[in-house]
Amino acid sequence: MTRVSCAMTNLFLAVLLLGVYACNNAPADGPAVVTVTEAATLLASGAIACDANNDDVRGEFGVIPGAIRLSSYTEYATSELPTDKTTQLIFYCSNELCSAGSKAALKASNDGYDSVFVLAAGIKGWVEGKQPTDES
Repeated sequence: MTRVSCAMTNLFLAVLLLGVYACNNAPADGPAVVTVTEAATLLASGAIACDANNDDVRGEFGVIPGAIRLSSYTEYATSELPTDKTTQLIFYCSNELCSAGSKAALKASNDGYDSVFVLAAGIKGWVEGKQPTDES
């Protein structure tokens, strides 16, 4: 193996490990991550989905039925969310590589909502899981 290819391999592994570390070391007090199945169960029991996607993603994949369509994932008004701060909220964006859902969920948590979740798989994972969607 040449020095260049060895260096590239080491760089790739370092980036990969950093990504794994970041994903597995979320703040303990941050919103809990849920799977598609867990999100579907929570929604069936009355939780509310909160869509942090932009219009392009919503147009391509739709939205979770009944989801609140946030105006902005970082600057949405608290008035866009239910007034009852004990309402279970599930935030999502496009997929695992997108951080908009997590950022919106953290904002809700910081605004006093005490039952906040993140669907890390996003709307793409929701669709792949054969869950229903509404048009945006």
